[in-house]
Amino acid sequence: MLLALPRPAAPGAAVGERGAGQRFSAGLAWLAGNPQVLRALFFGLVVNLAGTAAGIAVVVNLKLDGVASGVIGLVMACAGMGAILGSLGAGPVIRETPTGVPYLLVGAVWTVGFLCMALQPPAWLVGPLLVCIVGTVPMASIVLGTTLMNDPPKELTARVNAAANTLTSGLSTFGPMLAGLVIAGFGARTAWVSFSVLAGLATLALALPIVLITARSDRAAVAEPPTRATSEA
Repeated sequence: MLLALPRPAAPGAAVGERGAGQRFSAGLAWLAGNPQVLRALFFGLVVNLAGTAAGIAVVVNLKLDGVASGVIGLVMACAGMGAILGSLGAGPVIRETPTGVPYLLVGAVWTVGFLCMALQPPAWLVGPLLVCIVGTVPMASIVLGTTLMNDPPKELTARVNAAANTLTSGLSTFGPMLAGLVIAGFGARTAWVSFSVLAGLATLALALPIVLITARSDRAAVAEPPTRATSEA
């Protein structure tokens, strides 16, 4: 709460030397005025929350199933492998797909992947599932990071990124707590179903509108030059 309060600048101070709260507020204000970026940011926020919750759920599930600690370590290493493979393949996917499609891919894979986890697969299947789930994340991260670096005005780039990082990392800290509460209260299967529903809702409410609005804007941009040329003639 205090970080959001503007702090008066010292006499003669430049704009870039204002208080941290004022810089944070400026970043939030820019995000609030750009709905497409805000949708992508909130999608990333939900993904971070579900991802941290799922990480805890995997370990708890395997431990409850009596899987050895060494095997659990190998299974969790598959998540890192997925991130590496996803990073290697992110470039071609981003180049060949319209803006926003990487978010849709993440949402679809996570929704289906979490449902597969709800079936309580054996450890040797959990590893490949983690590779697939985590492997989709780098392309969405690159798209979101590029947007946050290129879309804001140069003088606001650092402020917008600071606000975005605070929001996305802040909510993700509740992921482990969410996983623990749901597993303890309703069981592991219900936890995975709830994570799947969360990912599915985020995909429909946030990722899909990004793709649809971008496609509509692109069609309008293609149709606009001939209209101008006709009017000038």
